Amino acid sequence: QDHRYAADMLQEAARSLTSDGELFLLLGQARAQNQQPAEARQALNRALTLPLTAAQKQQAEALLRQLP
Repeated sequence: QDHRYAADMLQEAARSLTSDGELFLLLGQARAQNQQPAEARQALNRALTLPLTAAQKQQAEALLRQLP
C-alpha cells in the first residue's frame, strides 16, 4: 500500500514537472513494483525522452526489458 501511495504522489508531481527524467524513472519503478506494467512502461519511455544520467538511462532500459 505504501508503494501505491508513493506512485500516486510521483504521478501527481509528474503532472507539473513534465521535463524531469528522474521523476519519470522513479514513477516507472514504482508502477513496476505495484504490478502496473502498462503504466510503468509509459513512465519509463517518457523518462528516456528526457535528460537522464547514463546510469539512469541504463536502469530505465533494463526495467523496460523486464516488464511483461
